Amino acid sequence: MRNIIVFGHDPRMESVAGYFYHLGYDVYENPEEPVADACVITAPKLSEAEEEILCAYMTDDQILYHGLLSAASRQKLQEKGVTCHPYLQLETLVTENAQLTAQGILSIAGRDAVLLESHCLVLGYGHCGKAIADALAKAGAHVDVAVRRKELKAEIEQHAYGYRNLAQWDHYAYDKYSYVFNTIPAMVLDAGHLQWFSPSILIYDIASSPGGTDFAYCKAHGIRADIYLGIPGKLYPKEAGTVIASGIYEHALVTETPSD
Repeated sequence: MRNIIVFGHDPRMESVAGYFYHLGYDVYENPEEPVADACVITAPKLSEAEEEILCAYMTDDQILYHGLLSAASRQKLQEKGVTCHPYLQLETLVTENAQLTAQGILSIAGRDAVLLESHCLVLGYGHCGKAIADALAKAGAHVDVAVRRKELKAEIEQHAYGYRNLAQWDHYAYDKYSYVFNTIPAMVLDAGHLQWFSPSILIYDIASSPGGTDFAYCKAHGIRADIYLGIPGKLYPKEAGTVIASGIYEHALVTETPSD
């Protein structure tokens, strides 16, 4: 397969196109005419109109690597016999995007935070939580991590972070924290939890919309809390596009290489 179709209007897709072009592929950006024997790569998020165009365009001899798609669009593509790969779930891509997210949120926090020797609480210990905790530690901060799963305690403490159990919130002191970084896409920082922090706390929420913070409570009580979505694409579109392209390329090599 030598044809690559880049579909969707997003700054990251310029890097995706360039990545495959430099590998020797024929690259088409948002073509109107069909291109046979092609791998179609969409932007991470398409508009409703773009999804309709994509579904009409795809044929069963093409392979699709897509970001977020509606259930209706996925159903249409399945009925057309299109081979689909949701690239946002690829392990390499998820890990590298988390690194970009951590780099970005610390650069944002650095505008109004002194991280060196500060006390920071990270909520969640998935890919982004791990990357943020690591970046904070490297910046010289004292890091505690709060999670629901008790089995993560050993791993968290192995990295010299303090362990906090979200199910036992009232067992800990929270007024020492200057900064909170939330990665959990559920309401974990509700009024009952927020009242434990100092009013001067700064909250950086990167969880999927609507986030995991009661922003109305924060506003009413003078707590500064902001949500930051899509950091890689907004702050580092070139690097984020390369991450997408390289992750797809590696996945395609594995899936297309016949086993012994």
